[in-house]
Amino acid sequence: MTDATPPQSLLGRTFAPVAHVFGGALAAIERRLGPMGTRVALLLFWGAPLWTGVVGRLVKHSTVFQDYQEIACAAERRLHHLPLYGETTCAGVVAAPYVYPPWVADAFAGPMALLGRGGLMAVYLALFVAAVAALIWFALGYPLKTRTFNYRVAFLGFIAGGPVAFGNISVLVHASVYGAALVAGADSLLFAAVVSVVSLIKPLYLLLFTLTLFSPGSLRRKALVIAAGAVLPLASMLVTSPDILAWRETVVTMMSGPDRGGGFTNMMQIIGVTSLFGQAPLYALYGGTLLVSGVALAEFGQLDREQRIWLGGAIGVLMFPRIMCYDVLTLGPGVIAALAARPTGLSRDAGRYGGLALACCGLCFLSTLLGGLAHAWRELSYLGLVGVFALCAWNTVRGRFAPGVPAEGSRA
Repeated sequence: MTDATPPQSLLGRTFAPVAHVFGGALAAIERRLGPMGTRVALLLFWGAPLWTGVVGRLVKHSTVFQDYQEIACAAERRLHHLPLYGETTCAGVVAAPYVYPPWVADAFAGPMALLGRGGLMAVYLALFVAAVAALIWFALGYPLKTRTFNYRVAFLGFIAGGPVAFGNISVLVHASVYGAALVAGADSLLFAAVVSVVSLIKPLYLLLFTLTLFSPGSLRRKALVIAAGAVLPLASMLVTSPDILAWRETVVTMMSGPDRGGGFTNMMQIIGVTSLFGQAPLYALYGGTLLVSGVALAEFGQLDREQRIWLGGAIGVLMFPRIMCYDVLTLGPGVIAALAARPTGLSRDAGRYGGLALACCGLCFLSTLLGGLAHAWRELSYLGLVGVFALCAWNTVRGRFAPGVPAEGSRA
């Protein structure tokens, strides 16, 4: 530290050793295994919750692709003019209860009539594998401005294999959203159309317009894109057909069940805040912190177009009240974009708060492996990432408006 470097914060002093220990361990492993061997070892270690969960289901012959079977069963029932919700079954299919809007079943009914069960399964499997490959490429292989694979791979600790083996349609959603943003830009009409369509599956996906909010360009254009994409999903909420009412009742029942995923909703359950009246101000603080941090990083952090996309995607997912394991595969690049934000435009491999980000990955990794014994650790890891964004934003804003004082992390 030089005289010009500001004193390190208490939080920085607390978590900096995590990054130092991590870096030292990586250096020792790399001397023994070489660069490629180190990458393979990191993939096997951090990806253990993912690959052990998938392999475990296959070895035990557990049901896989339940989410697809749920939708396919609903499509068959739609073709036979049978109810979509409630106690519904299909011959020869082990499917979870259908929890999507009726128009998802309608969209699958046409291909089901044309291709049959086997043909539609083959098409869905091909799309699903391609989406998983794309998301893994986005998370680990997509070129970033900093050499950060060792940090990016740590975010695999957030992913559990069992639910991914369900073949959840959310994997297709996230691959489509990121693909449209990277190809056409997050302030394009193509991106607006993609988010509009996927938000018909879950209105929650409207939060992915954070990619547009943090993109470069005029506020007017961004407002028009968001408005254009939000019209159809918001209008669909006004529909009150019997199927829609049954769907809403099903969703409420599911949300009040034992599987609440992770994120804000489960945090509230842990601390005993169950009423919407009590949760609303806390969510305003939680979501507001993320939004303000994202705006500050995007406007003052010298981030390029693609870094803003990753930043918006990560913040949008953390704003989901209910975060599932298939929502977080691209958290890594978003956090790294925040760590790389500098008011001077100088980027580094990891910022001062990289140790805190790694600690969050480790907590979630242990929570996934240990299950119910450490379930609350996952919520702590999400809160920790909110802290990473807020601290990086504060760091960047302070450097922007106090140019005589270098931002924290701008020196080694």
